[in-house]
Amino acid sequence: MLATGAQAAEPVKVGSKIDTEGSLLGNIILQVLESHDVKTVNKVQLGTTPVVRGAITSGELDIYPEYTGNGAFFFKTENDPAWKDAQKGYEKVKQLDYDKNHLVWLTPAPANNTYTIAVRKDLAEKNHLVSLADLSEYLKKGGTFKLAASAEFIERSDALPAFEKAYGFKLEQSQLLSLAGGDTAVTIKAAAQQTSGVNAAMAYGTDGPVAALGLETLTDPKGVQAVSAPTAVVREAVLKEYPQIGDWLKPVFTSLDQKTLQQLNAKIAVEACWRRVLVLLPLVLLLAAAWMLLPIINNAPNRLVSGEPLGITQLPGTLHYWLALPFLMLAGLTLAPGRALTQLVIIAIGELLFIGLLLLLGHIASQFALEGSSLARTSPGSGLWLMLAVCLLLCADAANRLTANPLWRLLLNLQIWIVPVVLLATGYFSDLSLMKEYVNRQDVFDDALSHCALRGAVRAAYCAPGRPCRLAAVARENRRERDWRRACANCAGALCAIAAGARRSGGFAAGATQHCGKRAGHGHVAGANFLASGSPAGVAGAAAQLTGGLCADYRDGRYRRADWCGRIWLDYFPGAVEQRAGFGSAWRDAGYRPGGDRRRAI
Repeated sequence: MLATGAQAAEPVKVGSKIDTEGSLLGNIILQVLESHDVKTVNKVQLGTTPVVRGAITSGELDIYPEYTGNGAFFFKTENDPAWKDAQKGYEKVKQLDYDKNHLVWLTPAPANNTYTIAVRKDLAEKNHLVSLADLSEYLKKGGTFKLAASAEFIERSDALPAFEKAYGFKLEQSQLLSLAGGDTAVTIKAAAQQTSGVNAAMAYGTDGPVAALGLETLTDPKGVQAVSAPTAVVREAVLKEYPQIGDWLKPVFTSLDQKTLQQLNAKIAVEACWRRVLVLLPLVLLLAAAWMLLPIINNAPNRLVSGEPLGITQLPGTLHYWLALPFLMLAGLTLAPGRALTQLVIIAIGELLFIGLLLLLGHIASQFALEGSSLARTSPGSGLWLMLAVCLLLCADAANRLTANPLWRLLLNLQIWIVPVVLLATGYFSDLSLMKEYVNRQDVFDDALSHCALRGAVRAAYCAPGRPCRLAAVARENRRERDWRRACANCAGALCAIAAGARRSGGFAAGATQHCGKRAGHGHVAGANFLASGSPAGVAGAAAQLTGGLCADYRDGRYRRADWCGRIWLDYFPGAVEQRAGFGSAWRDAGYRPGGDRRRAI
């Protein structure tokens, strides 16, 4: 009966904060509900505390894990001594949140995930740092210190400001590294790797990887922080639909003591390290397999015959053997700690190998060109293409692990292409098959490129103001303005079209004559005006007239059009705009006289 009712009800939206433990607890809630046939929507790692809190109070979330000590922050009662007692703090936040938001706090876990500060082990041992009081004395003596923390920890009154007030120290902006989100795995990693000079990190009492990464947590002898027990918080309306949610989650949360949570968090951190190895190692093995087993170069006596695939051992010279060194270095880095320096080295080696493969390609092609026939064609083999792709994947993966900033990742990826572009521009690849065709017939390729550019300019000139220029709309504007607006909208495309004709015909005059003849075939008789024009204004006007810079109107099944000078034409105009309404006044403004000959220019 319960399973049937659960399946018929709305799915439960399960969320969590963005940190590691929040994700862990959110997924636990998700799995418990799904094991009891409750349909769910996964919104785990939705955001920081304010984001998730706003989501559940607005109904965008139905249930998420929260900490009892955050009640002091939610309800602005930081000075209440109840928050320093686990049971009293739980009862207080449970009552306050139900009265104000109709949110129900379920059974809490017997753990305290309060804020703390962890410092590097070498710093703690050298300066005898055990507690936050010791840290205060160290800072007053001018000790070197830089803390990696989330913006929430730095700004919240019950977090870093509370520590500073209780222990009498103040961190300057230069002593803080603010990181996005609230994931302590990121802050601890920054301290372990000494990113930007960081030697301390925001941490939680249940963080597992603190000791594993060479950090030590400082004790809080004054008890500044409130007790923060993890608890599932659910909306009252959802609890009425699923009244057994509390019973389902109770045995799970009561088993999550301090040690268990630390072990689970540490396991997640270790699995993250293995995921890095499982990504890097297959890429290195794929790189080695492509190097040894697949053809690096294809060499053909001419372009009519398929090429002969050549492996690494069949290539002339010794340059390719030196490239084995980066392979060995990458293999060693697969088991190195995932520090920032390691990622930078992987990026550097990946780039050097990428550039080395390109140099090898150009060098081998030049060797074959010198030793063989001028008709010989050299092209990259499948192994070389695969190795180039793997090098880029290695660099992209390392850049993604090095920084979460998309701009830096983009710059790291873009700068890889600088050397290939330079090699291509300097003619280093001129002996490759495709590039050899281009070099041998460069004048033909250049003419085709310039012709395409001019044709594109013609199309762009007409598309920018609208195609065609709508005379019916422009004619209603101020008469002194409409002429130059229509002329400017059309003459740019005309001049580009004439330039394209000039390239084909051998000169501007010949191109203009050819263009006039082509337009005259469509009913345009103003070619003589263009050739006889002695002023730039006349050239621009006639050019605009010749290119079909016209507006069209539609009546009685036929198109009527007018050029920018007000001449009306009856023949068909491709791409004309149908203007079924307002025919009379627009055409009268353009110079059309009812009853006159519609084929002659007025």
